Amino acid sequence: MTDPGGPPPEVRLLIERIVSAVRKGDDTRVQILLCRFAHEADMGAAFMLRQRLLHDPPDGPGGETGDGADDEDGGMRPGRFPPHLAEHLK
Repeated sequence: MTDPGGPPPEVRLLIERIVSAVRKGDDTRVQILLCRFAHEADMGAAFMLRQRLLHDPPDGPGGETGDGADDEDGGMRPGRFPPHLAEHLK
């Protein structure tokens, strides 16, 4: 069952990393992260991920999010949503 406060912090971090990987077009990283997400997330988290991918602007407020979600990759730098992935989300 989804907590009224939303998914736990580790699942929120996964969501940020998935969104970043999708926007970078990093299919391998998306696949790895989605496997982890499938084991750790509930339906509420899945809907949150969907919301982020479909409705949030690619650059977020003011460009980089600065939340450290992808520090191992040099920071989150989302770009345009890759067209080859966007067509599958509609």
